[in-house]
Amino acid sequence: QVGDIMVAQRILLNRDNFFSPQSGIVEEDAKRLSRYLSDALNDRDFRVHGGAFITAADIRNKVEMARLVPTWVPNPVLEMETAAVAKAATEEGVPLLAVRGVSDDVREDLGFSISELTDARMRIRIGKVLKTVAGKPWIIPQMLRLAKNSAKAGENLALAIAVLLEDTDELPLKRVKCF
Repeated sequence: QVGDIMVAQRILLNRDNFFSPQSGIVEEDAKRLSRYLSDALNDRDFRVHGGAFITAADIRNKVEMARLVPTWVPNPVLEMETAAVAKAATEEGVPLLAVRGVSDDVREDLGFSISELTDARMRIRIGKVLKTVAGKPWIIPQMLRLAKNSAKAGENLALAIAVLLEDTDELPLKRVKCF
């Protein structure tokens, strides 16, 4: 659901419709973190879930991806960054915990792609945004809803991070490094 918090218990890289497990997450730490955040935030209007972060190597359609995700993958979250962060963390010997706020519902496939709004380096370009909106004016309500949902996801994620920063002595993990 929009606004829920997701904790990666595993990371998969999707390239050419193949899913390959990535190192970097200590699954038992991630499960403890999920339970800890769930207990600490149980009076909120969102839930905390453990799941699999699926990093797409290219821009993908959610509906198409949902059909490809193996049935053994719990609570899949499609995103584009975590595998690269996990690789860098693993190379540096830094333990990784990945936490995200959900900004768009799995049942809603947006009528636009990020590539229609950005340049080759994934920077938003106002000219591309205006051109896309002019060609697809029906996406304006989707963009407004996504902006509202992103704000909600960000606020809930900030609450989760605040809990982690306040309670690092109480956190039931072997090792935590916040940066």
